[in-house]
Amino acid sequence: MPFQAIETHELMARFAEGQHQGLYLIKQAMDNVKLVNLGPEGKELHMTKYLPAKRVYELFSQEELAAYTKEESRPVDREIDLFRVLGPDDAVELSRMVYRVYGYTYSVRDYVYYPDRLAENLYNQNLTSLVAQNRLGEVMAHCGLIAPEDRSCIGEIGLGLVIPNFRGGNLLKQMTDKLLELALERGLKGLYIESVTNHVLSQKSANRDGFRDCAFCFGALPEDFAMKQMEEGVLSQRGTLSVSYRSLEDNPGQNAFLPSHHAEVIRKIYANLGVARNFDGLPTYYERRKISRFIVKTYPQMKAAWIRILNYGKDIFETIRDRLRELQRDRMEAIILDLPMESTQTVSMCRIFEDMGFFFSGVIPDHLDGDTLRLTYLGAIDFAFDRIELYSEFAKELRDYCALCHSKVLKN
Repeated sequence: MPFQAIETHELMARFAEGQHQGLYLIKQAMDNVKLVNLGPEGKELHMTKYLPAKRVYELFSQEELAAYTKEESRPVDREIDLFRVLGPDDAVELSRMVYRVYGYTYSVRDYVYYPDRLAENLYNQNLTSLVAQNRLGEVMAHCGLIAPEDRSCIGEIGLGLVIPNFRGGNLLKQMTDKLLELALERGLKGLYIESVTNHVLSQKSANRDGFRDCAFCFGALPEDFAMKQMEEGVLSQRGTLSVSYRSLEDNPGQNAFLPSHHAEVIRKIYANLGVARNFDGLPTYYERRKISRFIVKTYPQMKAAWIRILNYGKDIFETIRDRLRELQRDRMEAIILDLPMESTQTVSMCRIFEDMGFFFSGVIPDHLDGDTLRLTYLGAIDFAFDRIELYSEFAKELRDYCALCHSKVLKN
């Protein structure tokens, strides 16, 4: 539909003057509005309105939603009898299981707390849920394969959980192997896992399953994030996710253009991943477009936002500057900026974005049409990198490099 996007802070003033009432009313009426700027091809306005639906905690009593406890005296059968892919009819019990483990903290995909919406995602295979059952028919563990979004060629392994009574049986490893087989059948180029960093258990599991560290989502989780099954309680600062990747397809001829001041660490990341790239290839296009193409997603509950640049245009500096200001006014405390590494423009634009306050945060292969160089903006929030708990030595080295980049940004 034809429309002119306008920044949030101007909407109220112009609405009072009788201008831009349509977009203002859309934002007020919809549950989710996402602007996708397609450059010369125009813009897409994605509007989502959810029908009234009950959350899982409205369907069960507090006792039925209590965190799992380990029954020490009870004999346990940890042998997997079968793996079962869940369907829409399993949505209510899956939602309850997630709540009993995570509480109400899985904000990025909050559809898991709405059984009706969860059932739709299971039906459409946006989420493929796998559970492991023993011979008594008891569900012991769950793991999910989350389908790619926004032109990505890789899926995500997520929602991994083991009921306390059944821990210690290497269940998640066996389930991850099953999901890897499924990902190969679906033609995915790779898989990634985002692990919390207030403990190293999930990172250790990912590393054991062949995933290697490559990037971070610094400050992506709110301070009140806490998993019911863990004892650490709320975080001491905004939480960070460690991103690890496992390649399923070799493509050594794929271009990846490196900003010179980060070239050494980026080469180390690719070596750690075992992923080959052509760092000296010819660019696939030479002329910068007039209008940039990008996607902006916000997660108000998490106070975090993601900007993904698809193509650079001549307006890219003003576009990102204006989006950054708008997200700051919307009180987003962590803003992640993903840059396309198949574009030579990333080589020069990386420094320009760092001058805005973004800092280097890693690389994710095949995240968009090609590989992604990740930057993060944390603004003025207090953030201590030494509070981030990491399992692998490489992850610690990468964290320290990112911390150094952040300190340089603060000095500018």
